[in-house]
Amino acid sequence: MNNKAIALLCLASAIAGGALVRHFMPVVKTVTETKEVVTDRVTTITKEVDKPDGTKTITTKRTDAIVENKDTVQTKVDVLPQPQWRISGGYNTNKQYYGVVDRRILGPVFIGISATSGGTVGAHIGFEF
Repeated sequence: MNNKAIALLCLASAIAGGALVRHFMPVVKTVTETKEVVTDRVTTITKEVDKPDGTKTITTKRTDAIVENKDTVQTKVDVLPQPQWRISGGYNTNKQYYGVVDRRILGPVFIGISATSGGTVGAHIGFEF
């Protein structure tokens, strides 16, 4: 096995290993949601009593009640992080091997470098969508 085949095999296994790690190890994010419910309840009770001597007694009782309910719900969500690096390689029509390494710099924007086995090196910028 020559050096080019070994290098290509190492690159392919590194890409496959990175993909497996990213796939099987998601990040767990806990989302907490709190709901508060405040209810005012005013109750008025009026009581009339007729006595045998002909007098009336009226009693009014007012009750204020404030009820507060706080419900907290926690849910766990699996979130896959955005990939920060991209590595690719291949073989072009000039019969040269090439490799590309990209790094996320801001949101969907990547910058990177590329090199070929013929000795050429380049820089590029890319967008993910």
